[in-house]
Amino acid sequence: LVDPNAHGFDGSGVLAEDFEGTVGPNFASPRYSQDASTTRLAGPLLDTPAYRMYAREIQRHDAINVQMDLLTYGPVASDTVSQTIAVEVGGESVGTIGFDGVNGPEFTGSAEGTLVGVGDGQTASGNQFTRYRLNLRLVHASSALDIELVPTNFKGLLNTSFAVDDIVMTLDTPQADVFNISLPVEIPDDPALQETG
Repeated sequence: LVDPNAHGFDGSGVLAEDFEGTVGPNFASPRYSQDASTTRLAGPLLDTPAYRMYAREIQRHDAINVQMDLLTYGPVASDTVSQTIAVEVGGESVGTIGFDGVNGPEFTGSAEGTLVGVGDGQTASGNQFTRYRLNLRLVHASSALDIELVPTNFKGLLNTSFAVDDIVMTLDTPQADVFNISLPVEIPDDPALQETG
């Protein structure tokens, strides 16, 4: 069954959620927050539950480009505990977002992806945060898509959490095959296609 309130891809193959208006159930978060420095976003989120987004009745495509902003709060890149976010598609891991690697924050995995820091800030209540932009290209052709962000070591005890904002999914649609023909068209009989008794 498809939730009639779920947001779907538009005619140009784009599905976006910025959490500013009515959030579709396929992007719903257990909590939301709003601050002048961040606008409204999904979070803060901890280790449980994982953040899930999905789409149904997706038109023909052979890949999906996914972009989203991830905000981390607290001493994520400087504490002694490693924080990560696993990215799962259809229940299978396609990569991991790490914030403490020797090369700095990065995305690694079987999917093609990048993680780039786009700025630091502070909320009105004094919480420090860093905003990252995650870009993924998912080889995918199904009419259904499920993505989960599964965090590790984002805990109130550690004063660490994360949030999600500005999700944009774009379909890569293969070009239709085009054949140049002249009218009238004559199609020769093919014995191999004839039914045999």
